[in-house]
Amino acid sequence: MSDFTDIKMLGAKIGVQVLRLQDTREAFLKWARDIEVIARAKGLGYILRNTEVLAEEPQITDYIFFANDTMTGVEMYRKELEEHRDLVRRSRLARCLLDFWVDDAVRKAVHDVDDPYDAWDALHETFGVALKRSSKKEDCGADAGLAKIE
Repeated sequence: MSDFTDIKMLGAKIGVQVLRLQDTREAFLKWARDIEVIARAKGLGYILRNTEVLAEEPQITDYIFFANDTMTGVEMYRKELEEHRDLVRRSRLARCLLDFWVDDAVRKAVHDVDDPYDAWDALHETFGVALKRSSKKEDCGADAGLAKIE
């Protein structure tokens, strides 16, 4: 089954021809490449590669007595909280991306996995494909200049 859709995420629209992942290793290799392109274009590549990890939500009590030359503790807390919430939102988008483009027969492999990286890893393990772990952030290309792919 071939699905063409305009994917709207993070305020940008891209059109990509993607096949829903079926239960074969050969289909997985092409699907994974397509999903990586979409993820990079949407700024989600770092999340799938686990180079941007969701930490615990910052607590105001950790910032009350903190200040530097440019920010007060409360300002730093608000900045950290905003960044945390943005990462939570992008993590959800990455997980939804995987859920949407996986056939129901395959979805059972990642049904109980909440973390998008763990789901990505589980799909690689399910299809017997080694997951390449990159230590270079530029390989993920959150800012790779892929605003629109057609």
